[in-house]
Amino acid sequence: MFDVIELVLKAPATEEPAPVEQEPADVVSMLTRQQRRILSEIRDFHTAHGYAPSVRDLGQLVGLSVSSVHHQLGQLQSKGWISRAPGRSRAIVVLDPATGQP
Repeated sequence: MFDVIELVLKAPATEEPAPVEQEPADVVSMLTRQQRRILSEIRDFHTAHGYAPSVRDLGQLVGLSVSSVHHQLGQLQSKGWISRAPGRSRAIVVLDPATGQP
């Protein structure tokens, strides 16, 4: 009986594990609560006004200082969730992190 269990538990060395596709929930879980909230506020603001919020607007919406919002935007940009145009205000574009496209 123990021989059968041992055979079942051992996998052949030649088999490679199947690639695991990342679910959208897994991608979102890589963001902090603040980052998810900022991303949501950017989307909501853009839907309501037709343009992106300023950094100051975001700070007021989420209750953070301007410098904290800048930091979180930098993190979102490095993770591929947003794109920003340097030196331009309201130039935040939400991206699909899988494709890098809006």
